[in-house]
Amino acid sequence: MITFDITVSGNVEISPANGGTVTFQIEPIAHSVPAGGTSGQVLAKASGDDYDVEWVNQTGGSGGVSDGDKGDITVSGGGATWTIDNGAVTNAKVGTGIDAAKIADGSVSNAEFQYLNGVTSAIQTQLDNKADEGTAVAFTSVNINGTGGNGHIHLKHQSGDPNVSASNTAIWADNAGDLYAKNDGNPKAKVLTADAIGSTVQGYSSVLANTTASFTTTDEGKLDNITITQAVNLDTLETDSHTHSNKAVLDATTASFTTADETKLDGIEALADVTDAGNVGSSIDGATAKTTPVDADTMPLIDSAASNVLKKVTWANIKATLKTYFDTLYQAAGTYLTSANITQTITNGVTDKAPSEDAVFDALAGKQATLVSGTNIKSVNGNSLLGSGDLTIDVGGYYDPAYWEYYDHFHHTANISGYNYTISNSGTGSGGASQASEADHPGVWRVSCGTTSTGFANLNHVQSTSWFYFNDGAIVFEAWVKLPTTLSDGTDNYIVRCGLGQSTSGDGNNGAFFKYNHALNGGDWTFVMRAAGADVLSIDTNTAAAANTWVRLKFTIAASTQVAEVFINGTSVGSGTPSSTIGSQLVGLMFQVVKSAGTTTEHFYIDSLYIKQTF
Repeated sequence: MITFDITVSGNVEISPANGGTVTFQIEPIAHSVPAGGTSGQVLAKASGDDYDVEWVNQTGGSGGVSDGDKGDITVSGGGATWTIDNGAVTNAKVGTGIDAAKIADGSVSNAEFQYLNGVTSAIQTQLDNKADEGTAVAFTSVNINGTGGNGHIHLKHQSGDPNVSASNTAIWADNAGDLYAKNDGNPKAKVLTADAIGSTVQGYSSVLANTTASFTTTDEGKLDNITITQAVNLDTLETDSHTHSNKAVLDATTASFTTADETKLDGIEALADVTDAGNVGSSIDGATAKTTPVDADTMPLIDSAASNVLKKVTWANIKATLKTYFDTLYQAAGTYLTSANITQTITNGVTDKAPSEDAVFDALAGKQATLVSGTNIKSVNGNSLLGSGDLTIDVGGYYDPAYWEYYDHFHHTANISGYNYTISNSGTGSGGASQASEADHPGVWRVSCGTTSTGFANLNHVQSTSWFYFNDGAIVFEAWVKLPTTLSDGTDNYIVRCGLGQSTSGDGNNGAFFKYNHALNGGDWTFVMRAAGADVLSIDTNTAAAANTWVRLKFTIAASTQVAEVFINGTSVGSGTPSSTIGSQLVGLMFQVVKSAGTTTEHFYIDSLYIKQTF
């Protein structure tokens, strides 16, 4: 079988096995089924042209309506949407009973719309012809008809009599404003003048407005025999005279019993006793306070000599009684002690003058005046002898075959170099100077790092860093020091060191000293031992450094093992063994402040120094 592609055009040659050639010419089909479409769709005319078809969805079963304008209705969406054309629904096609909510904006209900039924003319015109609320309306006459035509009341304002027929009563006012009444054709009678209407009736309008019950002839009979002015219950009052059994009580009543009086009585307990302790207490507590009593003021008391009855006493009598009592205990004001009294209260053997204003002076004559250091009692090298505790006397270094020690209280002039010290420093304004004495610190020196951001200053012994050998024996170091007025921080960053070492501006290779910086152990005082350029022991004292505050720093180093114990203000705050000992190394005094940032001058103060080495 030979298959040809009929969608292409051209010649096709076929060569049979027995030779020869067969040629076919293929022409494409011009009008074929369009491509595409989905399951269930059908072919439909796309236009009026021949062969112009397309795939569409089926609608309405096998005979669906295609999209397009069908007259008053337009079909779209493959027959799924039918739209009524505007204006296609005429009045003839609309039925009755349309919901009022479909009219205008839908705010009028069916019931409201139905109110228009029966309106015969323009509503606004009818409303305009009505009187406004509260406006006076003039009437020619008003007829009020009773049952069956009887009891007519005819109100009329006119110059002449009204037409009054049988069983007809007329009330009218004439041009003068007078009120007339006429009944069943009887002559008219003037019942109220205009003046009375204007003054009397109008004047009692408020009385009439508050009247809530009828005043009968029976009520009138009850009042005929009454001359009292109090309010009376007419329903229970006797008609002839006031003969009630409590007549005497009522006759003696001269004031009204009001609701306010009733409220007061309701607040009083039955059989109330004004002397009751609870009543008295609450009354006193609720009374107005008075700051300063005067003689005429009175106070309550219970008279124990008169069966404990309640009485009062004046402030004047209270003062007089107290004075009589206190005069037996104390010396009277404005008088002098007698010699006998002085003997009992001050000392024996005083003058026998009695009484005398000089008695106390005589008793104290010859006694020691208050001691003042340097005034009436001598001091030692500027140290006061007053106060408690031991007095340390500065006599310089002292040597003994078993130990040596050095102490100084810095009672020096500005030339500290004459007292075995030198200052190592760098930076503008750096150096050392003596300071004015402070309480309990009579001799003070300081070192200052100056304003240079890397300035420093160190107080050295004259031997600098080669004062004595660290490992010659046990060491005790103690000093009173005070930090600058502001602590170190990121802006003004500085380090202070106090102890023994080999550097004038750093940790050095070997030594033992206290160290402070805000970034070291949270700003605590820290004890450091160094050997061969490395830390071999570091003890956080857990004692925060305080600015501008004197503190007593002390450490001890044991011989041989070099175990260290650290003290602050006399209290042990830690101990430890170094990882390696310091060998035969010369050390000197380290008392330094070294700055690494900032331009503020920082001062580090020292009051006393003590060093001892036991061999």
